[in-house]
Amino acid sequence: MQSIAPKQPQRDNPNDWDQFKDMSEFMFNPVSKSVAFIEFLGTFIFNILRMACVPAEIIFRRNFGERHFNLYLYIGGTLWLGIFATGWLNIPAGMGFRGEGIVPNAVIFSLIALVFYSKMFWYLFLMKNKDIDARLYTRYDGDPLTLLQRLPLAKDNNGNVREYRVRQFYEPLTMFSLGVIIAVLVNPQTGTWLILSSFCMAIKEYVQARHTRNLLLDQIDAEIIGRNMAAALKGEAPNNTQGVYIAGISNEGKDRDVLNDLVQKKQQRFTAQASQ
Repeated sequence: MQSIAPKQPQRDNPNDWDQFKDMSEFMFNPVSKSVAFIEFLGTFIFNILRMACVPAEIIFRRNFGERHFNLYLYIGGTLWLGIFATGWLNIPAGMGFRGEGIVPNAVIFSLIALVFYSKMFWYLFLMKNKDIDARLYTRYDGDPLTLLQRLPLAKDNNGNVREYRVRQFYEPLTMFSLGVIIAVLVNPQTGTWLILSSFCMAIKEYVQARHTRNLLLDQIDAEIIGRNMAAALKGEAPNNTQGVYIAGISNEGKDRDVLNDLVQKKQQRFTAQASQ
């Protein structure tokens, strides 16, 4: 029986050979592996923070986006509530506190779970049975309490709300303060849940804000590179190209000609693929 060997990229076909080189660089370049691992680790930690925040977010917020809720938020939020409701993680007991406070642990977490699931299912029902709101970001994680927008320094001189200050400071601080009061007066375990949720929310909001800002900066950089790449390839100084420069390229000689040739080939490939 004749064996069929997989097609190998041939040098006489530039497109196949370039694709093979791109794949080999991705698979065997340790820098790419490190970056991919760091991105995976950051995404994993961010999702853990989201799952820890979602029960409190649903209770304290409103007007969520079309795709904010998903299966792993259901599961993660349930587990986060469960480890406190069952006492699997009982920090107050480890610190020497005895008893469940005025309201039993099972009662208060049953009420929290009731609000958590009723609001989540209600939003899912609305999203499934109403038209898509094209004005709202589909992954929007809800509006903070209106009261927090009226606190000092929550608005700028033009009267616009400083979202980063409300979400990263006022909202977690309010949740933390409420957790301390509940821990002392009502139920230590419930207060601990709110305190830990406030820390998770503050970190999550900071990471999300930095990610959004970096996306904006990437778009700005891409536009600047597009306008100044040709000048950089000609050997122009960075102060003439808004900071864009080609490291290691000489002001004269073959280096610049080779790079110009590569840019033209990549552009031709991109145009050909887009037209197919």
